[in-house]
Amino acid sequence: MNKRTVTRLKTWALMVWVFLAVIPQGSGAVKPEIPVDVLGRLILQDGGRKKPFDTYARENLVKLTGRAKWISPEGQRWSAIEVMTDLALGTNNWLGEKIIRIGFIPLKERLGLDVSEKFFSYHDIRSQGEVSSKLMGILNPRDGSTPDSKLTAEARKLVGQLNQLENLTGAEAFAWVPVGGGGRWLHVEDAPQAYSERGSDILLAYKAMQQAYRQGNVPEFQKQARAFRSQLESLGGPELYPSGRMKMELIYNYVHPFRWAWIVLLVSFALLLIPETGSPQRSGLRCTYCIGMSLFGTAILLQIFGFVLRTLISGRAPVTNMYEVLIFMALGASVIAYIFTIMYRQKMLVQAAAVVAALTLILADNLPAVFDPGIQPLVPVLQSNWWLTVHVITITIGYAAFLLAMGVGHIAMARYLFFPTDKKTIDNLTRFNYHTMQLGVLFLAAGTLLGGLWAEKAWGRFWGWDPKETWALIALLLYLAVFFARYVRWIGGFGLNAASVLAFQGIVMAGYGVNYLLGTGKHSYGFGVGGELVVGIFVLLELILVLLAVIRHRQVIKQSKGTQS
Repeated sequence: MNKRTVTRLKTWALMVWVFLAVIPQGSGAVKPEIPVDVLGRLILQDGGRKKPFDTYARENLVKLTGRAKWISPEGQRWSAIEVMTDLALGTNNWLGEKIIRIGFIPLKERLGLDVSEKFFSYHDIRSQGEVSSKLMGILNPRDGSTPDSKLTAEARKLVGQLNQLENLTGAEAFAWVPVGGGGRWLHVEDAPQAYSERGSDILLAYKAMQQAYRQGNVPEFQKQARAFRSQLESLGGPELYPSGRMKMELIYNYVHPFRWAWIVLLVSFALLLIPETGSPQRSGLRCTYCIGMSLFGTAILLQIFGFVLRTLISGRAPVTNMYEVLIFMALGASVIAYIFTIMYRQKMLVQAAAVVAALTLILADNLPAVFDPGIQPLVPVLQSNWWLTVHVITITIGYAAFLLAMGVGHIAMARYLFFPTDKKTIDNLTRFNYHTMQLGVLFLAAGTLLGGLWAEKAWGRFWGWDPKETWALIALLLYLAVFFARYVRWIGGFGLNAASVLAFQGIVMAGYGVNYLLGTGKHSYGFGVGGELVVGIFVLLELILVLLAVIRHRQVIKQSKGTQS
């Protein structure tokens, strides 16, 4: 960092603190009535990769607010690109806006904040000396007490949000100007120094665009935005300013393939619920089966389309964070069910897959603050694409098979509860559940062994009882225990189906619990916070379902014995 840049940063820091002192808090952001989608195709550098401004806006707003849109206290609805454009070009006091989401109630209690509020401003935290002091006290306890890992994680997340918003209001926030040779991109203020010939034109186009935005002059704004983009593109070819490649990312952002996939899956499930009939007079019901299966196949294609786009955008296999693991599990469960259904003509497998895949995609789609959908560069431990592809995809296919088995187990539990005399259907479900779990064990065991080989290469040891490794082994042993119990006839068909639901909780702990609850270990690339309530409710409902099925199953057995006697 040169001396001039250091001086600029110091000046900016001083301006920020003066700004905090003299600007009234919560002044109320005024939304300009001007369309800004034209800026979405602009490219900037952020987080180690080049991305469209549309992506940059979405990722930053999700980190700040937990959602891709923001509703001001006055009721105005702002899209992500509108918020980020105003941060770059506008005059609103965003440090005074209630845009930072704090959802963890114990943290709000410790900081003395109103627990009924979800959103707070930068001023509410940093400008209140007592609140800021309490926040630092959570991160650095001085009384020698053992810090609460969850509270500390949430406090660290809040500090990251505060720093993020502060950076977004700074002059260095938007690195629009490309630099050759893999260098760090620049803000437009530095363009004249970096490019003696075109730098001044870039700065002038930017200033004209900013002025038009602030004046609300729509035609002029769009004209200057196109001129600004043209000036940036003229600095180099596709390698320096890859406009063509960014189009794929914009398609991914606007098409939402995984969102459409879960919508189509739910429609497919509804159609497949309609019972089939061989009656010529009701041949339309057979048609609903064909349409349902076609829609299920369409949902698979939508998921594959989303994965292809993510792979082309990131240049790697899309299985490096919890969001990608969830959507891959949904795809894997869908594909396995579709293949089995074609082989054995059992539409209940597709019904089970449609439900569990749709719920998994809904979870990933609606909790962006928990399961970050952003495409980020790989951390060093994952920068072996061969090992990443072989190990992570193999183990995630195992998770997908167990997800499908859990779905089949739910249908079986429903049969035991409401149609316990339907032995043929229950036996079919049990048989396919057993085969699905076999497939899951095969891939989970292979993935675990491959992970050990990767660990030997990356860390110099095959096995180290890391929490992720330990829980992957526990999950595998749970399913092996089910097979053993089935083999020695400790459990029958009911026990197998119930176990497919209960054993999946080991997968939940291995995939979610280690990263979000334990938050420790060398597999640090998947860590996150949030979602405990949703996962906790899911586990509780699973236990209640199995308990009710056990009670009902025992009642049926007693009734059967009474009838025989």
